[in-house]
Amino acid sequence: MPSCRDILPEVWEHARQALVFYFSRRQRASNAEDLAQETLMAVWKRDDYEFEKPEDFLRVCYGWHRLFAGEYDN
Repeated sequence: MPSCRDILPEVWEHARQALVFYFSRRQRASNAEDLAQETLMAVWKRDDYEFEKPEDFLRVCYGWHRLFAGEYDN
């Protein structure tokens, strides 16, 4: 099973862009880049995280975003 260490750099970049879009548009966060980076760092630190398939990586990133989006929820 692939882990976050097996994810291609292009997929990490896609996840970063998707998270920046989410934080800036949906959460209206002025620090969207920072929040996206914090989210991806949280995923990166979990080297024991395994995915059924590489396509699940983005879903996992969206799941982790909640830890950093909380201060912007209404």
